[in-house]
Amino acid sequence: IEDYVGKAQVFIPRPDLVESIRISTRKPKSAYLVVEGPRGCGKSLGVVHALTDDTGVVCVEMSNTKDACVTIAEALGVPRDFTLTENQLRNVLDKTRTMRMGRNPAPAQWRPTIIAELTRNPGTFTYGEQVKLMKKLSADRGLANVILVLSDADAAFAMPKDDDRQTPIWVDDFTEDEAHAYLDKLEYLLPP
Repeated sequence: IEDYVGKAQVFIPRPDLVESIRISTRKPKSAYLVVEGPRGCGKSLGVVHALTDDTGVVCVEMSNTKDACVTIAEALGVPRDFTLTENQLRNVLDKTRTMRMGRNPAPAQWRPTIIAELTRNPGTFTYGEQVKLMKKLSADRGLANVILVLSDADAAFAMPKDDDRQTPIWVDDFTEDEAHAYLDKLEYLLPP
């Protein structure tokens, strides 16, 4: 995720979001996070910054035009001529957890984390198989922490109804103080 963090020119910390993300990934339960909020409010960057110091985190952009396994394989650096199936992805995640536990057994509930930025199908305005796969990897199989970052505020209506296994986190747009801090970091000077 270092490449992702490096693309951001300005970041305004959001301690409440960071704390929610960290609690959810450090004490995983059988649910996946769904981060919602207005377009451009800092959802993706906030999630990535919350997990910058963690190991085993991959950030992927997913759309309905590509298979979810292909997208994750690309993010993991799997050669393009190799097709990663769902079973193989499960094995990779399981082996990652086992290897990490062998080297550092203290955090018994450690799992790799997948941050998936989702884009809805423009024709149906829904999410497809990528949400189902992420649900399987996290809630059903417990192989990974999954954080789904939705594209905009009304995108939550396109999610499958799965309230028992979704943990929603809402990210508001900037407060007035955060907006001023953002503009100050950009070095914009407003006339007095």
